[in-house]
Amino acid sequence: MGESRVINLTVQLEDPDRAMQLVNGLAKTYVEQNLDNRRRGTRDASESLNERLAELKRLANASQMALQTYREKQNSVSMGGDQQNVVVQRLTQLNGSATSARMDRLDKQAVYQQLTAIQESGSPLDTFSPILTNSFIQGLKSELAGLRKERVQLAERLGDLHPDLIKVNTAITNAERRLNDEMAKIVEGIRNDYETAVDRERRITAALEGQKRELLSLNKQSIEFGELQRDAASTQQMFEAVRQRVKETELAGELQSNNARILDAAEVPSRPVWPRSQLNLIIALLAGSFLAVGLAFGVEYTNPRLAGADDIAEALGLPLLGAVPQVRGWENRPTSLDALPPSFQEALRSIRTRIFLSPLAAARTIAVTSSIAGEGKTIIASNLAASMARGGRRVLLVDADFRRPQLHRTFNTPRSPGLSEVLKGDVNVGAASVETPLPGLFVLPAGVSVASPTDLLDNERLRILIQEWSQLFDVVVLDSPPVMAVADAAIIANAASSVLFVVGSGTTTREAARVAIDRLTAVQAQVVGVVLNKAKDDFGSSPYYFTAEEHMA
Repeated sequence: MGESRVINLTVQLEDPDRAMQLVNGLAKTYVEQNLDNRRRGTRDASESLNERLAELKRLANASQMALQTYREKQNSVSMGGDQQNVVVQRLTQLNGSATSARMDRLDKQAVYQQLTAIQESGSPLDTFSPILTNSFIQGLKSELAGLRKERVQLAERLGDLHPDLIKVNTAITNAERRLNDEMAKIVEGIRNDYETAVDRERRITAALEGQKRELLSLNKQSIEFGELQRDAASTQQMFEAVRQRVKETELAGELQSNNARILDAAEVPSRPVWPRSQLNLIIALLAGSFLAVGLAFGVEYTNPRLAGADDIAEALGLPLLGAVPQVRGWENRPTSLDALPPSFQEALRSIRTRIFLSPLAAARTIAVTSSIAGEGKTIIASNLAASMARGGRRVLLVDADFRRPQLHRTFNTPRSPGLSEVLKGDVNVGAASVETPLPGLFVLPAGVSVASPTDLLDNERLRILIQEWSQLFDVVVLDSPPVMAVADAAIIANAASSVLFVVGSGTTTREAARVAIDRLTAVQAQVVGVVLNKAKDDFGSSPYYFTAEEHMA
């Protein structure tokens, strides 16, 4: 069984005495048969090894005779000795010298190429590093600068033919000539150093190649000798190994040991082994427990959607800022924020209060998003901004959903100019935003359609604009696209100081919400909490019935 090498024999019969006899007889037969097999195997292996040993002995003698004949014929005693060591040592020395010469040439070549580039570009030679760091040349340049300054001072008071001015001009000419001569010396020295390094590298490389050819010639002479040596050593090693194996096999055959034995003989059982009532009861209990757990997980799997406040805390691990109710009896779609039912407005005021009293109350910009479309994030953003404006704050509501903009319909305003024109720099936020009838609430629509909204949003311009808006307004609310639909939401969430995540009751699955939160967290977005939209459990007693999405088109 396993690695224990212990075999348990089991026989189930109605007669206990007969069962004991069968087990003991089978075990005894196995032990005897195992001993016979071992003896037969040892005998066969010994015969085969002796035949192989005789063949290897003949091959070993032949290889030794061939090696001795080659030594006498080629005088190969000196091969692979001191001569090869000397050649290898000289090759190593030349290789080191070649490497040193190559590095020296590369250093001087880099300086020479820099000088050539300066000369070809027409740049002043005093920008060349060896000239720039030469203390003597810098002294000449300082002296020349002083003379030029002195000439300017004398020219202001004296005429061109005045002796002092002529003297200064002569000194300037001499200083310039000395400066040019010194720079020319440095240039010529660099060129000579480079050419000397190139010639030295060429000579050492040629000597290295000659030494390599000499070593290859010596190695070629010793190849056949080495092959004979290896063949003789390999044959001798195989001969010794087989001879040792023959001795071990003969010794094992003499011992004639058996590696199988009976540990415990079978006895007549005192009670039946089947059926086992206690074990069956335990198995039934465990199976029932596993079935109950499986049913619980099955119910959870068949209903994976988020429906209530407990689901939010358990599935997402984020604080629930509030639940927006569904209200019955609401048939017409209002065009005014004031037309919303009191229960809905009260829920938004509660969410507003929790945001302002949360640890992130200092956040000035809030991005409102959701996992997928249809969860009511636009209506939550609109009414949250309106609720903040009613609370006495100056609020800017931005439609950042270029793909499905809604705010221009909600507030009955033109779609353009809007955010797209502001991001492009065509207009400023003052010209694009619209002041609503609600005091303190300003709306910035989406603007004209763009071919690639992600490319327009994915730049530093958006972050700068949000910072500017937070200086002009108390709060900036951005209606962003769903996280799972496009990458726009992640860009906007990263630029905003906080994110409000909207979950539609009975609409969003746990997995979709978790993936959306993970994507926001991956871009370092600060999610302040979750709003449960279209809630039923918390507001089931309301006399009205409509969803938060139906408040506005």
